Amino acid sequence: MIHVFALSLQKNMIMEQLHAHEVLHMMEGNSYSESSLRKAIVDKFGECQHFYACSADDMNVDELIEFLKKKGKFMPVMYAGLEIVSSEQTKRGNGWYIAQIGNNASDPYCNYWEGRQGGIDLYQGISTCNIFLKNIDLTPDLDSQEKARWIEEVKFLKIYYPYWLLRMYGAIPIKDVDLPVDAPAEEVKVYRNTLDECFEYIISSLDAIIATGALPEKIDNRATELGRITQAAALALKAEVLITRASPLFNGTYRGVVDNRGVDLFPAHTSEEKLQFWKDAAQACKEAIDFLANSSNAITELYEFDNSKLYKNISPRTKQLLTLIGSFNDPWNSDVIWTNAATVNGANALQTGSYISALGNISNLSASANAYSGYFAVPISITELFYTRNGLPIDEDKSWDYENRKEIQKITSDHQYYLTTEPNEYTVVCNMNREPRYYSSLMFDRSAWFGHVTTPSKYSFKSDDDTNPLIIKHRSGEYAGNQDAMKWNQTGYYPRKLFNVETVIKTNGGLTTKRYSIPIMRLSGLYLYYAEALLESDAPLEEVLPWIDKVRARAGLKGVKETWTSPESKMPTKYQSKEGLREIIHQERQIELAFEGQRYWDLRRWMKATTELRKPVTGWNVTEGSLQGYYKEVLIFQPEFVNRNYFWPIRLSELYTDKNLKQNLGW
Repeated sequence: MIHVFALSLQKNMIMEQLHAHEVLHMMEGNSYSESSLRKAIVDKFGECQHFYACSADDMNVDELIEFLKKKGKFMPVMYAGLEIVSSEQTKRGNGWYIAQIGNNASDPYCNYWEGRQGGIDLYQGISTCNIFLKNIDLTPDLDSQEKARWIEEVKFLKIYYPYWLLRMYGAIPIKDVDLPVDAPAEEVKVYRNTLDECFEYIISSLDAIIATGALPEKIDNRATELGRITQAAALALKAEVLITRASPLFNGTYRGVVDNRGVDLFPAHTSEEKLQFWKDAAQACKEAIDFLANSSNAITELYEFDNSKLYKNISPRTKQLLTLIGSFNDPWNSDVIWTNAATVNGANALQTGSYISALGNISNLSASANAYSGYFAVPISITELFYTRNGLPIDEDKSWDYENRKEIQKITSDHQYYLTTEPNEYTVVCNMNREPRYYSSLMFDRSAWFGHVTTPSKYSFKSDDDTNPLIIKHRSGEYAGNQDAMKWNQTGYYPRKLFNVETVIKTNGGLTTKRYSIPIMRLSGLYLYYAEALLESDAPLEEVLPWIDKVRARAGLKGVKETWTSPESKMPTKYQSKEGLREIIHQERQIELAFEGQRYWDLRRWMKATTELRKPVTGWNVTEGSLQGYYKEVLIFQPEFVNRNYFWPIRLSELYTDKNLKQNLGW
């Protein structure tokens, strides 16, 4: 996505190079270590072959591999947010190190300030946008309407990059105009703008983009324009920026960074100002929602899977699972406001890490030395966020056995389409009587699995029959148990939500992937932003609840008031207090947007990370084959998050070079 427009002319000049997509296509359905990937590239394309991409060119093999590692912008926040852990070292990346050992100031992980340690130099991205805007008028015979659209798209990216930096570093230097190459040394030594100045710059720039009306209401050419910016994306980004500004980490709670001019980079705000921030955020959310409802591509309801042509005979329960999965990974579904087209191949990698290769040969369900389990594993702490079937937190439902949730129990017949219906099968209490999003988001031992396989065809979901699902048997020695020493699931839970139902698992264990890009903004997320902003701006309860209830209804759950006042609820008045409803909204976001890379940003802006991101990462004892042995909880690692981790450190060498920069607290 970065530099897409400004480098287009360069790509036409380097026809002797190959596009990096050639390598990504080669990688589909396969798993590589860094060394084996290098060998595969050399074997297929030659040692001397160079490559280009939208944001880089003339890369040799080693530079290409480093470039591909940096392009994984989605996984770092998944790891850092403790939504996923990985057994395979080459797949962990810098976000994993942030979660396990914390960051450092010597050479920070995921450094987007300079483009180091898995980060991309976003200031270079801003500079590329400036070059484009400066030279766009030199392009002859460019259609005026297309030109206006390109300009506003590039201006959007020019604002999105500093917003990304702001979320990471807080106050940043605003570089709206590139300095001349002969600028004196003192002019190059910039100061960080205050956090207030940064927000005002981003918000006013977005207002100007929106006001032009040059961005389209919708994408017309889906084949070629996936990920391009729309008016709805600009409005939704403005809403998110204002939500961020109003949140505790950014609204004046974080203090104490003063530069050598005596300027307070994180200014304090009064309670009245903080309240106004939330009111502004609520208004921006409403404007985005109203635009979506009244545009030519009107969206008034959340996505629902359409089985009028495909899968006509599936049960309502399976249709609901496909709705919940598809709201994330069904390309072009109505939930998606803006998606990152650059992540299509990244999404394929997510699918590779989220399945069991042995599923490709159902006719021989036995442990195989050639089989491997997906290396993306979900910690038990994440699974406990999901509600019970009554729509309540697991520790607030009288009818759900919270104290014995990790004890073994026989599976009951009312879990058809979720769990096995075979007689005398067992699992732990926590896998039963959960809400539908638990089963749409997770795959685990003795859970039912629907999808495309090639052998035999009766298990292919194309058969239109969901009455005979494949059952995952994940204990050691069983067909889906861990076989590969490098690629194995550490916890016993897979992020099923990442795996598209139309992706085919072939007989040899490889994949023919249903390609999708990773959403950046979804309608259900916008609804929950609106509910949060209304609550924090002291709006009446009857204005707040409908937006939460819309999201819950699609998941098959009753509304907040009806659920918390039901006989099963231990806390019938919880939703009536601001603190209680805030907790409900926070949990709803973590469930609805699980595995979408949002949790890390949310926990930081809510300033809950020092609690939530220090919880032990645990899983089941997946190396055991017996029922009793498998369901023993084991520690995988103890994560680290202290107060200084709320904002990224600026690399020390940057501070030595530019004495005007002030480091964030604790670094």
